[in-house]
Amino acid sequence: MKKMIILSLLFVVILVSQSFAEWTGKQTISVMKAQTGGIYILLDGFTNASADVTCSSNAFFLPDSDTNYDTKVSFLLASFMGNEEVNFSYYGCTSNYIQVGSVQLAK
Repeated sequence: MKKMIILSLLFVVILVSQSFAEWTGKQTISVMKAQTGGIYILLDGFTNASADVTCSSNAFFLPDSDTNYDTKVSFLLASFMGNEEVNFSYYGCTSNYIQVGSVQLAK
């Protein structure tokens, strides 16, 4: 019985966390800047229209404390250097910037 309750709660948490994710849609990176604490990223022409994530800037930030920092930076560099589109998920703000959640590359 306890296992069923725990699994049910886990399922609800996953559903709720997925429902708050916003996505940029396919965008091109116009600026990347390595700075203290992480990477600043500007997407060409992106404007955050989310009512759930209201940061004071339309720029993104990937903190170097992110658990998948190296992998995400690899994706960002591949996208930037290859002039390929990227799609970010985001959930909140950090230092007035939109915090990068996940990074997706797709053709």
